[in-house]
Amino acid sequence: MALLLMRDLTLLPVFRGFDPRTVAVAAGILVALANLSQVVGTWMLARTWKVAQLELPGTAAAQWLTVGLVGLLAAVFAGPAVLRNAGPLLAGDLSRAAGVFSALGDMVSLWLIAPLLLTALALRGGMFGWPFALLTASYVAWLGYDALAVVGPGLGLDAHAARTGAELFRALGCLYGFSAGLAQRAVVSGLRRLVGGGAPRPRLA
Repeated sequence: MALLLMRDLTLLPVFRGFDPRTVAVAAGILVALANLSQVVGTWMLARTWKVAQLELPGTAAAQWLTVGLVGLLAAVFAGPAVLRNAGPLLAGDLSRAAGVFSALGDMVSLWLIAPLLLTALALRGGMFGWPFALLTASYVAWLGYDALAVVGPGLGLDAHAARTGAELFRALGCLYGFSAGLAQRAVVSGLRRLVGGGAPRPRLA
């Protein structure tokens, strides 16, 4: 998120005096790094169930069906943005680099909704499940953000309505993501207090 904020700073009027090509390259690099870190972080959380040897809910077939369905939705809703920006980028329009990396990051991260959701269901009823549940909700909101760009014209939404809906999904995605971070911090702080309180104290001679 910090890298994406830095990318947004390149849109300020103070940067209009710089070479547009240089600014576009810098923005593309920041977006690429932001999406790479997002994918890596999400992947680390998505494989928590395997590291902790948790038993995911449902049968193996149902789990694979969930993964496949979410992957299909991610490709359908985030894939068009990749194709829409990839052509101009390959033609030399570097301003489209940010769009390509953002869409690719969204597509991979949205696909990881499935293991996050299954992990949240496996940990339901306890404080460990909250970070996964909230992060899943965040990515579902981002899925809605991407989906609106695809289905919006079919629903007859004008530019203003589509923009309003997109910003609503963006706000929900950021809010749930921030809440997931707070929940994870609460879990870690609680574990540290538990370990600190249960550790034997040294005796004075």
